[in-house]
Amino acid sequence: MPRSILAQTIERVQSGVIHIRVELRGQQLASGSGFLHRGHLITNNHNLQMIREQAQTQPSLRVILRSNVPGMKTTDNEVHLTPEDFQACLEDGSEETRFDYAILRIPELLTQGRHEFCFGSPRQWRMGDEVALLGYPLNHQNLTCHTGIISSRYRRNGVEYIQLDASINPSNSGGPLIDPRTGEVIGIVTRRHDGFTELFRQVQEFFEEQRGRLANQPLAPLLPQYPEMELKGLTASNIVSLLEQLKRSANVGIGYAFSIEHVATSRVFAAEQDSL
Repeated sequence: MPRSILAQTIERVQSGVIHIRVELRGQQLASGSGFLHRGHLITNNHNLQMIREQAQTQPSLRVILRSNVPGMKTTDNEVHLTPEDFQACLEDGSEETRFDYAILRIPELLTQGRHEFCFGSPRQWRMGDEVALLGYPLNHQNLTCHTGIISSRYRRNGVEYIQLDASINPSNSGGPLIDPRTGEVIGIVTRRHDGFTELFRQVQEFFEEQRGRLANQPLAPLLPQYPEMELKGLTASNIVSLLEQLKRSANVGIGYAFSIEHVATSRVFAAEQDSL
């Protein structure tokens, strides 16, 4: 596929991809992605769950929604909501273990002339077809695009999965999987497979638990079975930071999206179809 076709598609649809930021006194704590369709914001349901959990311990949180609107300043392109107001906008959704989507009605997002995506037909897509995904991964403030192919399609417990050979990273969750030529949405990105073993997870969890107690203590006296030279200058905080960077940087080229058909059959859009 000529690169110019995808570039033209992105220029046309980019304003409809929403960056969902969670901030506390100006500091970004977490983020996710979403997109607009027929007057609604669509994202992953686990993004809402993340905001709900953080708000329980941080009541001063703010949810900030923005997108790349050509010619508009970032500060003029933001919608600020409390976590409670954001949750109150929810009209329909499905839990993470099923279709992992949330449909929200946020009128403020529709006042800036943002693009609203159309849904395509996922059933016509085959293994090996090229796709693109848009979002705001790794806490980036700028929209990113990654391309790849559909590496597998399968249905499990009534859920249609689209497995992707594409670069998916944290905070891509909720972004649109699109037809690179038309910009139609065929899936909603939900997660990646990071390839880390259970042992790696256990090591990471151990040092995260010890970070507060051992943050500034050298590790050499604590782990005498290892040569002191190999541990010189290392602390629990150093190890946690290193593990976080390793996990963030690693990408085995496997990600997943749910077919957009699950969202299309939501009662929100089904009711709108009935009224036409």
